[in-house]
Amino acid sequence: MPLHFFFVLAAPADAPGTHLKLLATVSRLLSDGRCRARIMSAADATAVLAALCDEEQRVRPGARAA
Repeated sequence: MPLHFFFVLAAPADAPGTHLKLLATVSRLLSDGRCRARIMSAADATAVLAALCDEEQRVRPGARAA
């Protein structure tokens, strides 16, 4: 099975758990076929980030955009 996505997460050392929350969010978003399709068709990194932010807003309307 080919690798389609590779994410690098960075979080402040003084904020334990932040990276886990981010990883959980990305995992939840990528479990949705619509989100995966948007990312796969994104032209660049900016479009990938926009897709992730849009999809997070769709599934969690109160979420703050990055």
